[in-house]
Amino acid sequence: MWKRKQRRVGNSQESGQPKPSTSFIWCEHGGCCTRLWNADKKLISGSQHFEVILRCPVARDVFKEFLQSEYSEENLMFWIACEDLKNETDPSTIAEKARKIYEDYISVSSLKEINLDSQIRNDISQSLEEPSSMMYEEAQHQIYNLMRRDSFPPGREVFLEFLRSECSENNLMFWIACEELKTETNPSTTAAKARTIYHEYLARFSQNKVSLDTQVHDRILQNLKEPSSTIYDEAQLQIYDLMRRDSFPGFLKSSVYINFLSKKSKFLDTHVNKSDFFSSDLRHKLEF
Repeated sequence: MWKRKQRRVGNSQESGQPKPSTSFIWCEHGGCCTRLWNADKKLISGSQHFEVILRCPVARDVFKEFLQSEYSEENLMFWIACEDLKNETDPSTIAEKARKIYEDYISVSSLKEINLDSQIRNDISQSLEEPSSMMYEEAQHQIYNLMRRDSFPPGREVFLEFLRSECSENNLMFWIACEELKTETNPSTTAAKARTIYHEYLARFSQNKVSLDTQVHDRILQNLKEPSSTIYDEAQLQIYDLMRRDSFPGFLKSSVYINFLSKKSKFLDTHVNKSDFFSSDLRHKLEF
């Protein structure tokens, strides 16, 4: 059960609890939605927002309703089934549920078949011979990323559409590439991606070249000898400020943005106070 309370959340003195007039509906299921706020009473990142929605039964039901309107609820149902399987300890129950998940969501003859890489699909088929509670973990992760990217309100994608109309999408694509680089932990992969980013966005004759201060560019070039996952932090911040100053004000007035508000109003009215979600904070939008 949840309470609307005029879209306000009750006060709490505990660190990490939501403040009044938050942008998320309070639920009574263990207060799980309070995790949308960190210890500094600030909204946590967009990816964590999505994690909270999947973990909170109340918010998850509303997200499921949204997915049904988009004809893609099978992704969420698969994710939930995988979570349920992970809780099983009895071998016979695990085997039964694992095969049920396969028949419902993996089999090519299923009406609810989800979209997975062929390699992951083949690995699952082989694992069915000796099913385990974790056999769908890789597939679940892929579907999670698919929902987060395509189903959760795509503020970043809408902003990218506007930038394309302004012929300046290279700034956002560079910013996204830098964010993805930060998640890398393998040194060789980090080095390869760092050099790819340089050639695509910083090299002299690149068609997607972004505008950076000479000193920032020179420091990156020096650090490319032994690149780290944060090699582009300074450049990324500079491009972020450029988008916030030059592109974002026009975006807020654009038809692309206005149409986005209209199309997603039902979902946002249920989940989010639009004045908070569509604030003047560019970083908030880039995180979705």
